[in-house]
Amino acid sequence: MPTPALTGRLAAWSAVHAHNVVLGWVAVLLVTFVVAGVLGGRYDAGTHLTSTSRSERAHEVIRGLDAAPSDAGQASDLSPDAGYDVATMLKVLPVIAVVLLVATGAVIAGLTTLGVAAIATGVTLCIVTALSNAWALPSFGTNLVAAVAFASSVAMSSPILARYRARRRREEFDEDAPAFAGETAGYVVLLAGVAAMIAVLGLFLVPATMFRSLALGASTAVFVALFAALTLLPAVLAMLGDAVEALALPFGHGEATNDRSFWVATTRLVMRRGSKVAITVAVPLLIVAAAGLTARLGVSGDAPAAGATRIVVLAENVGVPDVAQAIGRLEIAVDRDQSVHLVSPAVTSAKADAAVITVSLPASGDGAAVAVDRLRTQLIPTAFKDSQAEVVIDGSAAGAAEFVAVVRAALPSVLAFEVGLTALLLVIAFRSILLPLKSVAITLLCVAAAYGLVTVVFQYGWGASALRLSHAAHIESPVALLLLAIAFGQSTAMHIVMVMRMQDRFEVTANHHDAVAVGLRATSSVITATAAIATVALGGFALGDAVVMQQLGVGVAVAIGLDATVGRVILLPSMMSPGVGLRWGVPGWLRWVREVVSISDGRGQRA
Repeated sequence: MPTPALTGRLAAWSAVHAHNVVLGWVAVLLVTFVVAGVLGGRYDAGTHLTSTSRSERAHEVIRGLDAAPSDAGQASDLSPDAGYDVATMLKVLPVIAVVLLVATGAVIAGLTTLGVAAIATGVTLCIVTALSNAWALPSFGTNLVAAVAFASSVAMSSPILARYRARRRREEFDEDAPAFAGETAGYVVLLAGVAAMIAVLGLFLVPATMFRSLALGASTAVFVALFAALTLLPAVLAMLGDAVEALALPFGHGEATNDRSFWVATTRLVMRRGSKVAITVAVPLLIVAAAGLTARLGVSGDAPAAGATRIVVLAENVGVPDVAQAIGRLEIAVDRDQSVHLVSPAVTSAKADAAVITVSLPASGDGAAVAVDRLRTQLIPTAFKDSQAEVVIDGSAAGAAEFVAVVRAALPSVLAFEVGLTALLLVIAFRSILLPLKSVAITLLCVAAAYGLVTVVFQYGWGASALRLSHAAHIESPVALLLLAIAFGQSTAMHIVMVMRMQDRFEVTANHHDAVAVGLRATSSVITATAAIATVALGGFALGDAVVMQQLGVGVAVAIGLDATVGRVILLPSMMSPGVGLRWGVPGWLRWVREVVSISDGRGQRA
């Protein structure tokens, strides 16, 4: 059975059993709330949030030796509790409500979206709190997951609500409207949800506890938001019927269906000068993005606290000749080095599977960072060049350096995972080869420009004081990966909603300019509202005091804002002007997809 038919039947079933579905969601919320309350949540705070499997084993070794406490457990600004508290969330809620009301043009319609998002967010938080007992979240994790859940829920619900209302306006008392919305917009929403999940699941590739726990939480948020949009929303709409249009406002009507000269004129202008417009807009974004190449990654609070730093050697048996000789060479090298001083020689664990060398680092943060880098890149590799043992440096400065190294090493694989799978999904969704590549390129350009702007504002301090933002000596290491995962997923979801609307129009009229104009026009209010709410909900992190949350909030807000405005209105239409056949053509090896992804209500009416 084609996927759109499945989403349509799910929506139709939810509409028929509306009261039971709504009660079921309320019951799930209450049950998960009780379970979360009984189990509680487990949250990490401090530098051990950056733990990898090796560093966690090193901590166990040190505890087993009953050594004096090191600085590894010192708190860090990496996981601030004040990053995005309840008060901050309450500040942005009125803005979100106003955006929804303006976008939908009716009070009841806006409250419907808000209510579905609230229930989905509540269920997500309860599930994630329970799951955190198995995989601890960072202390700011629940707030980040809540923001992702809310933004995703609005993004998934808005197209379905708009399609439902448009159908009801065309055909009064149409009982098939929920099924129609589920079969058309619901299928698009399903693809958008998969794209958003791909983006956050890429964080599982990072061998650090914080990123994997956030990947679990964010993917849960997107899944719950998607399921709520496909079941809870149709049920609520079936119960409301025409009451969804109650308390209409004199502006905004959800999905635009009338001919708006602005979109026609904009499309004509942009597509007539396609390459010139694309270059004119892309060059400034590339210049800003280039600033991101100068970013210095770091972790707040990475200066060493009072206490010793330890070098932990991990092996099956540290007493074998090659490992023992390597440990001896390292002790001699450290003792002779001027930047690192030997405090005590190696102490072997009871099982002889680890040895701990205690050293001291310079008091200054910069000096400690240089010393750690020297240990990591010169002294340890030279001493252990003939040994298979693993060596971990335990301590706050060392942990920060290791965390930065982990982020740098993981960034290419995360990028390849997200871009590769997203492009494959878009190839199947768009039934084209070139268009998905253009879409991904635009999104990456907007994300890169946002990262460059974050570097300019926070690292170089340009405009930081005027915006009441913190000036930092570096860009927080988590920002690079979290910005990519969150902004890339949310922006790709918006591209799917818009481009599939364009493609469907083109298949009906075979008029390319008309297809682009209608796609922009029909999705204008939905995407604008989605982008605005995602910008407010996720950008709200910039209102916190912690530097890492400010950088993430500004970066995500700018990336999504750029993609929804410059990328959607200018770059994508301009890059679609040449080669119509390449844009919408279906390669032979993809022709089987045509039936599977056909977007039709079964009566010849297009979405």
